[in-house]
This record gives sequence, C-alpha cells and structure tokens, in this order.
Amino acid sequence: MTRRLTALTAALLLAATALGIGTAAPTSARALPKPDEDQWWFTVWGIEKVWATGARGQGITVAVIDDGVDASRPELKGRVLPGLGFDGSNPWKNSTSRGHGTAMAVYIAGQGHAWAGAGVAPEAKILPITNGPGLTDLGKQIRYAVDHGAKVINMSIATENPCDDAIDLDIPAAVRYAVDHGALLFAGAGNDGRRTDNVPADCPGVVSVAAVDDRAKVWTKSTRSSSVALAAPGVHMASRNSKGAEGYSDGTSDATALMSGAAALVWSKYPDLTNRQILARLLASAKDIGPKGPDDASGFGIALPLTAIQKKIPADAPNPVFDALDRALPPGSGNPTSSPTPDTDTGGVPGASSGTAASSGPKPVVIIGGLGALLIAIAGGAIAFIRTRRRPH
Repeated sequence: MTRRLTALTAALLLAATALGIGTAAPTSARALPKPDEDQWWFTVWGIEKVWATGARGQGITVAVIDDGVDASRPELKGRVLPGLGFDGSNPWKNSTSRGHGTAMAVYIAGQGHAWAGAGVAPEAKILPITNGPGLTDLGKQIRYAVDHGAKVINMSIATENPCDDAIDLDIPAAVRYAVDHGALLFAGAGNDGRRTDNVPADCPGVVSVAAVDDRAKVWTKSTRSSSVALAAPGVHMASRNSKGAEGYSDGTSDATALMSGAAALVWSKYPDLTNRQILARLLASAKDIGPKGPDDASGFGIALPLTAIQKKIPADAPNPVFDALDRALPPGSGNPTSSPTPDTDTGGVPGASSGTAASSGPKPVVIIGGLGALLIAIAGGAIAFIRTRRRPH
C-alpha cells in the first residue's frame, strides 16, 4: 500500500509539474550568478550574504521603463516578461544603440554568463516598457506597469522640470495610483551636479536616488534636491552596451537600478509587508553619510539591503516619502479610471507594435553614460559618459 501511495504521489507531482501547478522550486534550487570582481557593489552591499538569508528577488516583478530590454542576452535568460512598446518598438529589444534598458535590467536581475552579468536580485522578473522620445506617456506607462503586476517600477529617466509642470501629463496622479495599488517607484536624481528639480524623481511618492562610489562618497555630478531620499552605488559601474562592449559608467541611472534591485530583495524576504513598510524599512536602515539627518545630496543615506533585512524595524516606522505624497495628493485621487494601456495594446507580444509616442512634450534625459565615447545632446544639454574598459596588455 505504501509503495502504491508513493507511486501515486510521484505521478501527481509529475502531472502538476506538467501543468505548472504548485511546483515552484525552492529558492535554494536555483543556481546563483557569480559576481565579477569589477562589480564592487556586491561586496559593499554584502549581496551574497543577503542571498544566504533566502532573499533573492523571488516573487517580485520590476518594471523597467526605458529603451527596451534585450531578452536574448544570456544574462537575462528566463527573466524578461513580454512587456509593452509604447513607442511602437519591440520591448524585447533596445530601441537605441546604447542598450540602456538592458544594462538596467542586468543590474537588477542578471543571471551571470558574461562579464559583469550578475544582478543583485537574480530571481526577480523584469517587465520591459519602452518609453519613447518624450514623457507624455509616462503616466500611462506607470499605470500599465502596476496593472501588469509590477511591485517595483524603475525609471532611469529625467527631465529638468518641477513636478507641478507634469500634472497635465498625468504623472503625479499615476504615481498616486501606483502607490495606492501597492507599488514602489524609483527614479534617478539626475546627473548635472547642480540643485535642480527633475521629473519624475521630484514627484511626491517617487523615491529619488543619488549615486555614491565605493568609499561612500556622493558622486560630484549627482543632482542635489530636497526630494533625494536614498543613495546607492553608481560610480565606476561595470556594464555592457547593446553590442556587448565592456566599459564603466557613472550615473544615478545605475544607482536607481540597484535601488530597485535592493527593494526586490527586501520584499522577497518580507512578502507580506506593504509598499509603505518596505520603503520605511529601507529608509530606517540607511547609513547617514552627510550632515546629521536627511540632506539634499544623499537623502537619508546609503541604502543597505542586508541591514534592512536583519534590523528590527517597527511595522509603523516613519515613511516621509509617502507622507509627502499624502499631503500632495490624498489616497484614492490617482484617477484610477484612466486607461493604463494604449488602445492599440497587443497584449505585450514581443515584436508587436503598441501605440505611438507623442511628438510633443519635454524630452527625458537617460541618466546613465553610454558605453564608450558617446555624447548625447538633448534640449541643448549634454551628458558625459563612461570610459571604455581597458584590459591589461
């Protein structure tokens, strides 16, 4: 009888496996990527110690609103969801030669298989959303991300404008919608080194991220703003462009992607916590590196995902980022009846056209330097970029 039951159990397990029912492999069963020695943030953040706690990003979808994510890259095998191309492009390919969205996705969920190919949250899923040439559709993109399961939204784009100027673009209301539906939004503070207001980072409810180096110093070109909430690694960052060329970048784009990955790690450890509680945990565990208390350069300090997991933090810990949102837009005021998806939505089929980007509106600056000697001028401004990786002779 015992043998028959064992055989029946095995048969049921095989059937369940075939149907994909209740057969998720335990976290420890997955092979973890091996970080390259150039990925210094793994050491500073103690990422492999984080993984040892069982937190690897499992169960968390991170939307990457960018120029697409190349799902064919071995570093991202099995991690990229269908997504949507709001500008008519294929979200599974980069719509620009920089490969910016792919680089962000690798920072978050890279599987290894190439130099600098390890991500900090290798079991997270990536939802690619191409943002086109303007911010006009950003509100719709945020809503689409939320309505398609994203718990974390990564926005490594910025345009120099107060958030009040983005009201007509639906961005503040979309942020409110995302937070009301349980998501966290991260955006780079900017790369001009001045005190400026940038959308979407300065919109209430968005976590504005500064960049620091491996010595916990704020990058000189990291934008200063009263909205800066957290800092993350973003200097001398090993990465690859769309053609696979190796190099290093500096920027709050990189820091934002790693911050999104850190949030995915903490959330995968505490899946029952709300977005408010996860962000409060990240803020409470950050290491203050500037003047005592929050400052315009590094916010509440450097995010420390291992500390955020291990530290005892009250369930009602303060969350000034969401408090500011509540003062600006009360809960429920995010216009939930707005369509989160263009009328031409193809259901996220890779390669299909989905909507057309508007030709007017402010132009976003992708806030990471492209690999190699690349310089992009946008709206009379410019961005300085990364140095090509040098190999010893």
